[in-house]
Amino acid sequence: MIRSAFTRSLLISLVLAIMASVLLFSQEPIVASAKRPPTNTPSSTATPMPTNTPTTTSTNTPTTLATNTPTSAPTNTSTALPTNTPTTVPTSTPTSSASTPSAFYGINWHPMWYGPSWTIQQLNLMQQAHVQRTRADVNWDAIETSKGVYNSTYLANLDAVVNESFNRGIKPVLIVLRCPAWANGGQAATVPPTNDQDYANFLTFLMNRYGSKVGDYEIWNEPDGSWAWTNPDPTRYTALLKTAYTAAKALNPSVNILGGSLSGFYTNPQNFLTGMYAAGAKNYFDTLSAHAYGDPPQHDNLAPEAMFDSWAAAILPIMQANGDGAKRVWLTEHGYNTSTTGVSESTQADYLTRAYAKAKTVSNIDNLFYYEWMNSAGGTSATDPAQNYGMVRVDDTLKPAYTAYQNSAASPTTTPLLTNSPTALPAWPAQH
Repeated sequence: MIRSAFTRSLLISLVLAIMASVLLFSQEPIVASAKRPPTNTPSSTATPMPTNTPTTTSTNTPTTLATNTPTSAPTNTSTALPTNTPTTVPTSTPTSSASTPSAFYGINWHPMWYGPSWTIQQLNLMQQAHVQRTRADVNWDAIETSKGVYNSTYLANLDAVVNESFNRGIKPVLIVLRCPAWANGGQAATVPPTNDQDYANFLTFLMNRYGSKVGDYEIWNEPDGSWAWTNPDPTRYTALLKTAYTAAKALNPSVNILGGSLSGFYTNPQNFLTGMYAAGAKNYFDTLSAHAYGDPPQHDNLAPEAMFDSWAAAILPIMQANGDGAKRVWLTEHGYNTSTTGVSESTQADYLTRAYAKAKTVSNIDNLFYYEWMNSAGGTSATDPAQNYGMVRVDDTLKPAYTAYQNSAASPTTTPLLTNSPTALPAWPAQH
């Protein structure tokens, strides 16, 4: 009995032990399954990798392409266009031009006759001098050689002027002047076109070509002078102005059209402006273009303060009398020559500084374009006034007026300087 009881007890203990081990084994899968998520970490780590890789690639690829694409088209460095794009395009409209007196410093030059390398060199010097605007002549007769046919060389030169200026944040004014023989019956280039629409078509050709890179166009140069317009006639000029203005505004309502381009402030320019208003010009130009000189021997011998006072007394009352007293004025030419009959180079520099200071105090004047950037018409004669207005000599050396301009306009520039190796300068052409 004792053995039997002992056997029974041993069997029961053995059974209980077996059952306990079975229960413990059956729970191990549940514990293991609770640890499985961490074992999937490599899978969840791999998931972000393909997710991030295409994101990075797709983000960088268009950025690189967008940056490089616009800069490879012009012939200059790849850094300037992205810098200028947000600032130059809006400020090319007449509204912002008129309301931005900080863009006060302009310069005249004649770059259409030269290639891109020369243009780049000069614009680099201009940028270092803090030039904000340029005024360049566009000779219609040289570019559109027959109706709808254009000289590719001069167009390429002009393209370089526009694109390289844009890249540096410098705003160009283009003067459209001189009539081709095919448009005026074979007469001299100073005779206006037989059909003013031909002129308007060339103007809109330029506007379409340069878009928002150029927001300011001037209709002819000094039409009140016989050297620029055969038999000056304010009524005839106003007819051309109306046709050009209407065509330009139809293409781009915000374009700034400069009219008048008066050669001075004496009797003939006064009468010419009066005649323009009598012919209905008031609503057909956004800004009055006017010139003011006081240098000997051709323009009296006036210091800048007296000259600007005389200009204001002669021109502003005419505008006011015709209900145009609020219209903005761009003084598109002013300067002193340093020929043997002009002023000394040191006086030119002093007068330049004083001219900009005085012009800023004259009502209506929004900017002043100094005449001119470089000695022109050959630039080698010491006695010819026309060859000695520049603040840069034809050998690329600088007159004191360059430093005076630089100091006067010394507000910080917003675009980095683009430096290019200087090249030899050709002589200025006789025609400009």
